[in-house]
Order: sequence, then C-alpha cells, then structure tokens
Amino acid sequence: KATTTTTTTKATVVTTSTVAKTTTATTTKAPVTTVSTTGTTVPKTTTTVTTTTTIPLYEEPTLGLVYRIEEDAVIIVGYKGSGEELAIPSAINGLPVTAIANNAFSGQKELKKLSVPSSVLTIGNSAFSNCTALETVSLAEGVQTIGSSAFYTCAALTAIVLPDSVIEIGSSCFYGCTSLQSATIGAGL
Repeated sequence: KATTTTTTTKATVVTTSTVAKTTTATTTKAPVTTVSTTGTTVPKTTTTVTTTTTIPLYEEPTLGLVYRIEEDAVIIVGYKGSGEELAIPSAINGLPVTAIANNAFSGQKELKKLSVPSSVLTIGNSAFSNCTALETVSLAEGVQTIGSSAFYTCAALTAIVLPDSVIEIGSSCFYGCTSLQSATIGAGL
C-alpha cells in the first residue's frame, strides 16, 4: 500500500524584489498608405500601448527559496540557500508549490541531493543546469513536464528515475551529465 507524505512549510513572507512584465501591442490607425482626395500620400500611423505589471517575489527564509505566487500556487524562481541537501516543500504558507521556474537553481555548485514533491507539475528550462555537484535527484509521481536543459551539465548525477507522470521532456535535458549511468523512464513517455 502506497503512502503519501505532505510537507507544508510555514514561513514569514518577505518581499525581496519585483519583476516587471511588459506587454506591447501595436494597432494600425490607417492602411499602409492612403491617397487622399488631394492626391497626397498619407503614411501609416501606429499607436503602441505598454502595460507593466509588477509581480512581487517572496523568500522562504528557512530553506532560502525565492518564489512568486500565481493563481493561488507557488512557483519557485530562485534559491539563496547554501546547503548540500534540499527537499522542496509541497506547500509554502498554505499554497501548493506547483512549478520550478526557468533557471531557478542554475549554477548552484553546493547542491548535492534534491527532492521534488508530487505537488510540482513543471520543472522549467535550465532549472538545475550547471549544478555540477548534484548527485541525487528524487522526482515524486506528479511531475509532468521537464523543460529543455533542465539538468544540463549536472556532471555528478549518476542515476535518474522519471516517474510515470512525466509526459514531456525538453531537448538536452540531461546533456553533459557525464556520470549518468542509469536512467529509468516512466510509462508516461
């Protein structure tokens, strides 16, 4: 009989910085060229509208995780910790951790052992790239998508087990994992 363990981390939410998203839309007010009744050419006119949304970032101080909240879920966007082992919690402040963003842990040289909970559905592009000391990765059943170059040049990684829930792996996901000796691919792929 399988058992499921849910870990919830409660932490003081501290705003660390903000990220700006800019969307630009261009609309044409006239055709490319128009000939007026006097025979002169009128050039195309455009209007550009820029909208900036500020997304607050928070830090979970015990583990050093930097995150944002989207649609009542936590997305891990960075790491300020320094330990060799990290068990990503399934929830922070009562909200589920559902994704690890692009480049979130990229270049973390001290991280050796990583555990990803079942609440995480997506691991972004280059999320753990260049974590050259990373030896052990435990992915719980629930992870569905692993982005391109997610574990790129994790040279110390010796084995990986992809659970049945994984349905998509990006290109070069394990490129440069020169110590990788064993890979178990789940039924979802």
